[in-house]
Amino acid sequence: MNLQDIAGATADYYGTTVEAMQGYSRLPEDVRPRQVYCFIADKWTDESKSQIGRVIRRDHTTVTSSLSRVAHYDISAEVAAIECVACIDWNAIAFTTNRAHEGLQYG
Repeated sequence: MNLQDIAGATADYYGTTVEAMQGYSRLPEDVRPRQVYCFIADKWTDESKSQIGRVIRRDHTTVTSSLSRVAHYDISAEVAAIECVACIDWNAIAFTTNRAHEGLQYG
């Protein structure tokens, strides 16, 4: 699972786009996806906070702030749903790639 997969799955879950997550809106419906993305990216990747922030056009201080803010929310259901989508998509890609590499047709 990479940062772009996580950002895409998070945007899909919230019914928005990665481009909107990269925007400057401070409305709660725009901020929450960014915060949850930061949480999942920090949890599932070894990327630095700066690298996590680059995907949503933020710096490492915003990522750190997002992590501290979501610690006060009950986001477990949201995170589980997003992780499920991101992992399923990633596994499907890996399966297709492995099958293609083996010379097998999948379809």
